[in-house]
Amino acid sequence: MTLQEFKELLYRYNVPEHWYSLEEGLKEDALVLQNNHGIWEVFHFERGDKFSLLSFKNVEDAYAYIWDELKSSLDLFKMPPRY
Repeated sequence: MTLQEFKELLYRYNVPEHWYSLEEGLKEDALVLQNNHGIWEVFHFERGDKFSLLSFKNVEDAYAYIWDELKSSLDLFKMPPRY
């Protein structure tokens, strides 16, 4: 998944910005994407600690993983898409 495709999904499903951080630093209680020396890391940041750390060789796979996680939360909270 490209960044453009990912951002379109975020917009379409009205995903709250506080649920994720795409190389924007650490956000409390959010899924965080960081590039660590060419490896893309995705983790949940809570109370100053990283949880469920996963590594990806390319950012497209990281976007797809993050989307799957966010989509699960949207389904849980029954948040409908914009269109």
